Amino acid sequence: MNRFKCSILFLIMINTSCIDQFDLPNTNSSRLLVVDGLITNIDGPHEVILTRTEDINSTEIAPSTVEENAIVSIISGNGSIELLEETEPGKYIASEGYKGAIGESYSLKIELANGDIYESTPEVMPEATQIDELLLAFEERERLTSNNTILPVKGLSVNVRSVVRDKNELIRLRYTTIHEISSNPELFELNGPSPGTKIPSPKECSGYIYNFEDEILQQIGPCTCCICYVENNSTTTQIRDNRLLESGQTFLTELDFIEDVNGPFERRFYIEVQQLGLTENAYNFWQSISIQETNGTLFNQTPGKLPTNIKAVNNPSKEVLGYFNVSSMDVKSKFILPQDVPFPVSEFDSLKNDCRGFFNSDNAKPSFW
Repeated sequence: MNRFKCSILFLIMINTSCIDQFDLPNTNSSRLLVVDGLITNIDGPHEVILTRTEDINSTEIAPSTVEENAIVSIISGNGSIELLEETEPGKYIASEGYKGAIGESYSLKIELANGDIYESTPEVMPEATQIDELLLAFEERERLTSNNTILPVKGLSVNVRSVVRDKNELIRLRYTTIHEISSNPELFELNGPSPGTKIPSPKECSGYIYNFEDEILQQIGPCTCCICYVENNSTTTQIRDNRLLESGQTFLTELDFIEDVNGPFERRFYIEVQQLGLTENAYNFWQSISIQETNGTLFNQTPGKLPTNIKAVNNPSKEVLGYFNVSSMDVKSKFILPQDVPFPVSEFDSLKNDCRGFFNSDNAKPSFW
């Protein structure tokens, strides 16, 4: 499964689904290039995703928002060049085993099919504060509903404890979770010819067929869509400025409270937290993203005003969105089993369908599962 699919593109391109409209400054109705890239000091895959914003003045839906057939490379301070491979439209991946080194500088170069060239300002990979401990606790809390009533909810509190190494550290935290679900695609039915009637129609991937003569299900092979793995990622930006803290000082950050809704803890549950060291410019970029999230609107700071370390070489006045992040990273992860939960867990609403149809799910079992 692709991990940490959630990215800055959600905020940059939110105008495509937001109720309120806003204008991109000085776009001249053009579709701006969006760059979402990250290189770290641990094993990848390290990737760069190239897309285009939609033309908000157009009445037609753009046929594609991805930027294909580009030449994308990462250039290190020692002069070595890593050419990325386009593994799917708009997605460019570094070679297996490639990773950055703390203290080395890196920049990104993009050559589009139309001849436009973009480059990022070289940034030195900083050293990140290591995660001292991943603290997980099941709790009951209260949540205010949309009709202003208080609802008790149970769930998992996700906290990270770290120790400051360097009082100049700037960091960002994010996480991903994966949990297992099961379905019954052999029970899928189609509407019958008469109102209220159903016709058994097992999904092909279920490994079953329906014998209409004997009116029974018959298994003819293994099911390939009964077990799936649902991936969810952090949806808010968590950054910390440790410049006012002293070396050796401990700090605690709550990343999220994951509610027990629709069975995330019913089977096996996995959580992975990443702590990334940021350059000052990268910190300013993520701080701008965080401000937009906190204010709950994009009117206070339009996407065109977000800081970026990327420029168009051919035409420096041309706008580009996004950031090429150069970050060291520390990772902590943990599995949670149903018996680890101190209260009766919620159950997944069983599907009578291919489990891959559930939001963010895939039948590919993670290699570490």
